[in-house]
Amino acid sequence: MRLTKINRKLLAVVFILAIVAALVVPVATVSATTYTNDWPVRLEGANATTISHSDFVNLFGSYPLSFYEGGNVTTTWEGVALWRLVGLVDDGDPSTFNSALAAGNYTIQLSDNTGFTGNVTSSKIDHNDAYFLAFKGNGTEFVYGTKNYPLKFINGNTSGGKNAVGGVVKIALLGLTKAATVSVSPSSQSVANGATFTVGIAINTNTAVRGWQMNVLFDSGKLTFNSVTEGTFLSAYATANGGGTTSAGAATDSGGNISIPGYVITGAGQGGPIGTGTLCTISFTAKSGVDNFASITPASVILADYNGNGTAIGVSITGGTVAIGNVPMPDLVVSALSAAKVGDTTYTITYTVTNQGNALAAASTTSIVIDGNTTLTVACPPLAGSASDTQTTAAQTVTGGSDTIVTTADSAGNVSESNESNNSRTITYALVGGNGNTTINSNIAAALVLTVPATIDPWNLVVGSNDTTGTANMKCNANWQLQVNDQNATNGHMTKWMLGNYTLGTKLTAPLTVGCTTSVDLSGTPQTIVTGDPSGQSGNDGQNLTISFHQPVLYADPVLTGGYSYHIVVTFTASVTF
Repeated sequence: MRLTKINRKLLAVVFILAIVAALVVPVATVSATTYTNDWPVRLEGANATTISHSDFVNLFGSYPLSFYEGGNVTTTWEGVALWRLVGLVDDGDPSTFNSALAAGNYTIQLSDNTGFTGNVTSSKIDHNDAYFLAFKGNGTEFVYGTKNYPLKFINGNTSGGKNAVGGVVKIALLGLTKAATVSVSPSSQSVANGATFTVGIAINTNTAVRGWQMNVLFDSGKLTFNSVTEGTFLSAYATANGGGTTSAGAATDSGGNISIPGYVITGAGQGGPIGTGTLCTISFTAKSGVDNFASITPASVILADYNGNGTAIGVSITGGTVAIGNVPMPDLVVSALSAAKVGDTTYTITYTVTNQGNALAAASTTSIVIDGNTTLTVACPPLAGSASDTQTTAAQTVTGGSDTIVTTADSAGNVSESNESNNSRTITYALVGGNGNTTINSNIAAALVLTVPATIDPWNLVVGSNDTTGTANMKCNANWQLQVNDQNATNGHMTKWMLGNYTLGTKLTAPLTVGCTTSVDLSGTPQTIVTGDPSGQSGNDGQNLTISFHQPVLYADPVLTGGYSYHIVVTFTASVTF
């Protein structure tokens, strides 16, 4: 779908409709071209995936690039920027290219199907369209068995555009920083003597994980181990991708050292989850008469990446503590939070941090985050049990109609508390005018929704008159018009076409006629075929329109074979006329 600009007098919605037709031939049909040999191309980075021929063609349709190579043999190469493919696997977000990681100068290795490789540094390709992968030369796609198939790496910064690698089938990111944090969650908690409780083993990773195993150390004189239950980090990903997980065996305890053989993804393709989640949940029972702290610490953690390589992901570990029975502990909370108007666009924030625990809280910091962007950090002094610290910020400028303010005690996590989940408080400050009055003026804006006929494919044409119809629907709360035009350079004539490419020298003699209440010969200029107003509509169901397509065929028009057909793209533009 393509949207036109909106100005003061015109609100337009534009849709395109592809019509594909072939002259009827009383012979056997010709099968379509398939791409199976060196497709899909494999991508390996923080995670692994593949890109098929159709994926690449669709990407090219959205972000086409071309490069002219001179010399004895001139060639125009067409393809997609390398950074767009790298962005699919450089981190956990396939929709973006990670420039921060690229600044680290990891290596992008491009391999052909013989094992030959060529390299380029990540910082060079950062949003740089000069480095791209071509799949066409002089308008023709590469053919299986030739040196460039399926993709050819083009370095547009090199004199003459010389390529580094032809026949690229794999792109691997080497030296990409792979890191993960494994921690006990919550990091601290209080439980009664004899109580059964659980802790989670949490993970935060920038690399796809396929499996894990670890030991967990704990104070066996204070705690009794009960069981381990698999978390959802691996299993949720596996289920969503048609696979599952399997355990390497039951967890065992040898006097304060739990050995967890772990879990691994089965099926579910070649990738794995990235980001945060829970690897497992461990159940303990606090022993009676302890009244002391007990530690729980992961150890010997091994994470297997998508290659099954357990040493590729660097792991940092954070343990936790449990206060059993009557153990004095601090507990910091934001007990009060407010915002007060200073001027029409400014305000101050006042908060109180209170230690509601029964032990001294060491000096800490308090953070104030405004709309997720501005962060203020304020020192908090040591607080005895029941003591408080109240602060008022300097004047802040409201960033929009309102600001969301999140204040967090012990924002750096320096104080071990009896409850780590109650440190934050949130309010919203709304922009208030000088006199406090609220005046509302309103009108209804013009709105328009257009549904166009579905793609007509196939349309079998015969010599003579050929007619077909489709249904459009118009919903509009003002006067409207519907226009049509030819989207491409075919100037209203159905043209020889295959796999996204026109052969402009071969087209039907007569133009395509499109009509509703008025019929027009299609051209590159928008022409009106129907106008209307809200009175012709059935409430919110709108108004159904019959769109006619008329195509004359002459004996002089050639029959196409070899997988070609006649093709045209009709653009429908609906606009409010007032």
